[in-house]
Amino acid sequence: MVMINTLADDIILRAFLSAITNASVLNAFPSINRQLLLKIGGVGSRDKEDRSLVKALEKLETRPNNHPDADGHSVLKHLDGYTDTPSNYMTSHLWSFCEDLSLVLQSIAKDKPLFESNILLMLSSSCIYDDSTIISSNVLKALPRSTLERECLKRVILLKNILQSCFNMYPRLTTELSKIKLSEVTQTILSAMISGFLLQASCLIKGVEYYEKTPSSCQPYIRAKSQALFTAYSDVMSSVLSWLLLPKTMEFVSEQIRFVYHYIVLPILSNKGLQTARASIYEESGNSAKTRILEFEGGMPHA
Repeated sequence: MVMINTLADDIILRAFLSAITNASVLNAFPSINRQLLLKIGGVGSRDKEDRSLVKALEKLETRPNNHPDADGHSVLKHLDGYTDTPSNYMTSHLWSFCEDLSLVLQSIAKDKPLFESNILLMLSSSCIYDDSTIISSNVLKALPRSTLERECLKRVILLKNILQSCFNMYPRLTTELSKIKLSEVTQTILSAMISGFLLQASCLIKGVEYYEKTPSSCQPYIRAKSQALFTAYSDVMSSVLSWLLLPKTMEFVSEQIRFVYHYIVLPILSNKGLQTARASIYEESGNSAKTRILEFEGGMPHA
């Protein structure tokens, strides 16, 4: 069986990329963007998130510190592991899932030719988040555990690690076939990641707009939290995509990713919103741009 069929079409790998880019999984974590919470939701919203963080940190002290999902468990209401929604389940199981996926890839690698096995083992080692490394540890020390912003940074580090491992391995491959295989896997990861980013950004923007227009007794807090989540998630997208456009990585990046960054991510960061970004793309670029956006939104971008 060809490796790209085993990996690219494998539901486990796609579920992994979908989970990593899923914004709803992040919603349970309290935000430390206190200035934004205060500005949009007032003192009550800021203090509510502060109280949630205090409770999470207290729960964190009761769990094994080396558990990969200790932070996720600390922000859920049930310490016994019971959760009532898929997003809550992944909130408290995401990093364990990454470790399990690593074991699966190692197992698959045993039955593959050497060059395919090496690619699988590379993916296996890179899909595990490890905050004990010097870079990630020093950066994360500035952020409290069990917070939205820290979880977002962990995802940035993980996605960069996976992609950097692919990029670093490419020059070391000695056969054209192995380079083709790795290129296919890399483009699949990029495509799935971009599709996830766009889908989640679209949903977040719709949520922000809905809460802005819908009166509610709890509206100030919900509005503030939805904006904090959108802001943090936008930082994830911009960090990963801007890194991909650096000179040292740009040679591995397709035209579509540059298109997404300049015409979708940047307008989002300028607070224009995805709808405005989409409208401006249609006006400026015509049918080819429409087709490209629809490809990404449909989860089938062409590298």
